[in-house]
Amino acid sequence: MDRDPPTALQTWIRQLVHDELALAIASTQISSEYLTTAEAGSLARVAPGTVRRWIRQGRLPCTSAGREVRVRRADLERMMRRDSPGTKPREPSPEAQAARMFGLGRE
Repeated sequence: MDRDPPTALQTWIRQLVHDELALAIASTQISSEYLTTAEAGSLARVAPGTVRRWIRQGRLPCTSAGREVRVRRADLERMMRRDSPGTKPREPSPEAQAARMFGLGRE
């Protein structure tokens, strides 16, 4: 059984799948990377003490061995996405809270 040479479309699809798989593998390796508090602070553009405070507050999980503390890059990125201003639920204004409590503004 003779095989025809691949068409340009088949070659392009093969290359696209190859590139996407390589990208997926690379991102998996990066997301499981462990960072020091200094590295995490640099990535988040905050001081290392801020990263340690996030850990103490329970906002950022960590792994420790003795005095060495490490955070997973994926956990840091998840926390930064969750805490970004665009994703926080907004607190209703005092006026809206009063209207809801006393049934004002509804007829």
